[in-house]
This record gives sequence, C-alpha cells and structure tokens, in this order.
Amino acid sequence: MAIPRDILEFFLRIFAKVIQVLKASAGSGKTYALTREYLRLILMEDKPDAYRHVLAVTFTNKATDEMKR
Repeated sequence: MAIPRDILEFFLRIFAKVIQVLKASAGSGKTYALTREYLRLILMEDKPDAYRHVLAVTFTNKATDEMKR
C-alpha cells in the first residue's frame, strides 16, 4: 500500500526541519560540521537540557573522539 503523496509531502516538510543528514566522502569535514551544528543548537536553545534532545550519530571511533574534543 503506497502512502498518499500529500501525506508524504506533509511529513517530509515536518522532518526536514528537525532531521539533518550529513553525507560526504572521507576528509570532507562531516565531523566538524556535525559538531558545529550540535553546538549551535544547544547554545541557541533557552533550555539548559537541550543537549538531551539531540542525537548525533557517527560510524567511526575517530569521528567520535573528534566530536568529544
């Protein structure tokens, strides 16, 4: 069963505002961009626990270490 186009477009508009995917080749600055966006989101938010509502996913230990610095 296919999802009706208007419903699909509605959800895409909503999630486009809250989900950001960074996809690029190695060495292109994804980890830097992800860290910068994470910091921007938590520093611009009025709530002190805003960081609890951000999920940052990476697939290498090296990138994880870079994000922690």
